[in-house]
Amino acid sequence: MTDDQNRSSWDHYWMILAYAASARASCERKRVGAVIVKDGRIISTGYNGQVAGQPHCPGQHVCNKDGRGCQNTIHAEVNALFQSSIQEMRGASIYITMTPCDKCLDYIANCGIKTIYYNEEYRIPTSKEKLDSLGMTMTEVKIDGLETLLHHLYKSKDQNNDS
Repeated sequence: MTDDQNRSSWDHYWMILAYAASARASCERKRVGAVIVKDGRIISTGYNGQVAGQPHCPGQHVCNKDGRGCQNTIHAEVNALFQSSIQEMRGASIYITMTPCDKCLDYIANCGIKTIYYNEEYRIPTSKEKLDSLGMTMTEVKIDGLETLLHHLYKSKDQNNDS
């Protein structure tokens, strides 16, 4: 058995890091993380949460009263995009724990990212036609033992409860 057989693939590695970023999310309804990668290096990370300087989610899903989801949070992929420059992102890939919403897909495309990797489907499916028209691809990356990883990531966040 070679060393490479004992190691995670790069796709799995980057996706696990996206889940690690999601542990910082302040949205109680759904924690999402994102990692932008280019040439084997991390350009930026992001997680979903409130606008900088605003109070974190008050809990009890009060932001989802009308069923449209939270309207007060900045999505993980947008936070990751904000942390980088367009020049750095052109030709990069983004690893997101969940497929992007339609608006985030536009933002990702506008930054020159053509490849999206995800683990979970968003409640509103991403349009294959839209991906094709934008010249983008989207690939699922499944993580074995994800539930155990999430238990450890989110358990430590809940116990520490530091902002």
